[in-house]
Amino acid sequence: MAQQLAMWVDGPAPIRRRAAVTLVPGADNRTAATLQRTRGDFELVRVLSPDGVGVCQIRVAGKTIRGDDFGGRVRAAFDATLQQLHLAYGPPNELVDHLVPGAYYRRPSEWLRSIVRNERTWQAHWTPPVSAPLVDNVIGITVAVRTHNEYDAYVTVQYRYGNAPGCRATAAL
Repeated sequence: MAQQLAMWVDGPAPIRRRAAVTLVPGADNRTAATLQRTRGDFELVRVLSPDGVGVCQIRVAGKTIRGDDFGGRVRAAFDATLQQLHLAYGPPNELVDHLVPGAYYRRPSEWLRSIVRNERTWQAHWTPPVSAPLVDNVIGITVAVRTHNEYDAYVTVQYRYGNAPGCRATAAL
């Protein structure tokens, strides 16, 4: 039996409006999912839903932005994603732009290289009090810039639900 849930998806940014996510029964029913959408703004949607626990995490990866070593286009996609999530969930609790002290790759032309070498972190977090989840039992959202290599990057969004402790007990997050 397929399980349905709603999340904010689609549009010019990776996150835009509510759409249905349908879990596809699989051998272990942990990560298989299909996403109903009108545009191809995602390369990957992964739903973590161990049997007997339900959906506890959704990870969305946006399309790869190629040839962006300065990081301008991926930061614009990140900002557009933040705007859409801000409309749905309010402002993030934390914006992280951290460059490791003494980082080798610190020039603007090396922005993406600093991320791929784990010298820079570029993220936003929504973490409400446990007593007041965001919407649909969402207990946390993280938006981040990730890279394939020194020139290609993408934006990820991760939703965590109230039953995440049950997932940790049955599957590796």
